[in-house]
Amino acid sequence: MPLKNFLTPLKIGCAASGIVVGARLLGLLQFWEWAAYDRFLSWKPTEAPDERIVLVSIEESDIQRAKTYPFSDRLWAEFLNKLKTYQPRVIGLDIFRDQPVAPGEEELREVFRTFPNLIGITKLLAGRVPASPILAQKAQIGDVSTPLDRDGVVRRTYLYPVSDLKNPDSAIPNLGLKLAEEYLKTEGIESKNSDINSDWLQLGQGHYPHFRPNDGGYINDATGGYSILINWHKPPQSVASVKFFDVIDGDVPQDFFKDRLVILGVGGESFNDFHESPFTGLTNREVRGIDLHAQVASQLISTAMGERSLIQFWPEWGEILWIWAWGTAAAIVLWRFGSNRLLLSTLVIGGGMTLLCFGISYIAIRQAWWLPSVPPVIAIWMASIPAAYGWANRRLEGKNRQLLEAQAQLTEFNQDLEQIVRQRTEDLQSAYQQIIKSEKLLTIQQLLEVLGNELNYPALNLDATLNSLHSLIADFESNPQLEQSSPQKLEAF
Repeated sequence: MPLKNFLTPLKIGCAASGIVVGARLLGLLQFWEWAAYDRFLSWKPTEAPDERIVLVSIEESDIQRAKTYPFSDRLWAEFLNKLKTYQPRVIGLDIFRDQPVAPGEEELREVFRTFPNLIGITKLLAGRVPASPILAQKAQIGDVSTPLDRDGVVRRTYLYPVSDLKNPDSAIPNLGLKLAEEYLKTEGIESKNSDINSDWLQLGQGHYPHFRPNDGGYINDATGGYSILINWHKPPQSVASVKFFDVIDGDVPQDFFKDRLVILGVGGESFNDFHESPFTGLTNREVRGIDLHAQVASQLISTAMGERSLIQFWPEWGEILWIWAWGTAAAIVLWRFGSNRLLLSTLVIGGGMTLLCFGISYIAIRQAWWLPSVPPVIAIWMASIPAAYGWANRRLEGKNRQLLEAQAQLTEFNQDLEQIVRQRTEDLQSAYQQIIKSEKLLTIQQLLEVLGNELNYPALNLDATLNSLHSLIADFESNPQLEQSSPQKLEAF
């Protein structure tokens, strides 16, 4: 088909896509895009647990046994000394220990001073909580501030909560990053400025771009600091876990913690240290704070080792082009392949393209690419409906045009028929005149024969004959229809 025949669907597709892009830039589709992204993550195959990381959680049964909480410094010192015998590579203490809890203050301080692989925590944002002074002085702390999206789900994490280099807190990394860095030192991997962009962090094979306010399905959603999107494992509780007193009692296999990253923190319901993950909407289960830190540490270690990828995005212009392509394609396909069953063809074509778009987006998520899915689908349907209406109008115009052409052909046929009838009438009239002339000649011939007979055989009454002849001639001149009257009058002779 000529290109000009597709100008209308192109206009429809561009208009529909433009409306969708405008709505997206206003943030009207952001929650839908987050929901689609979460669903795609939940459809990913279940992943094997990261065996490099284990958790120690404080449960309700541990509190009942200790008969108090927070635990005393002496109990923590006993626990950490016991854990040290298992030879873990790194220990992350996800418990605030900025204030001593008697008894055993000096015992715990000694542990903090002598453990080179113990990482404590602080909170720099949203209600600052200081770290243990000893661990802070040794730069063995990580921040546990967590950026929440507007729907309350944790999809991002800080690498450095404070990005202002003039602020001394800008040197404090996220707890997950600090644990990953300490773990990877044994592998000969240390963090540095990225070879791709000096403003990025590089850890082994992992390069970590700053998360931008419009990346993925986000619209003008800045978190501050230096953050990235979490490539969540499925299920979110993806590492082995034991209880606090299991370690003190020695109920853990001797090699359970050996050369592993250990994160210990609260896990009981009463602590309320839970977060919504992308899986919460489907499973109705939240994740513990220690599970969240394990997710971040696991991702950073995996990317540094070249095992997993960060979630990546197209530039803004690429996402707009992606939306435009789907809306325009839907209009063109429906315009070209619509059928008389307009509703059915619209549902089939629109539904088929919707499934194709979602399928591509899901495959992309499995390859660590977040492509827009909801805006293209909306563009598909917004373009399909007017395209179907335009197809119906085009079909109706085509039938009207065929009807007008048929009417024009009928009119022309009638004109030709009238011309033929007129010509035939003229021919018949001419033939009729010829017949009349022939009849006249026949009558004259018969008259001459009568005259000849009279001359050959004179009648007794010549005067009567002449009078009749004169009367016949007069009738002949006055009435050309002699074929009826002449034979009768001639019989009189």
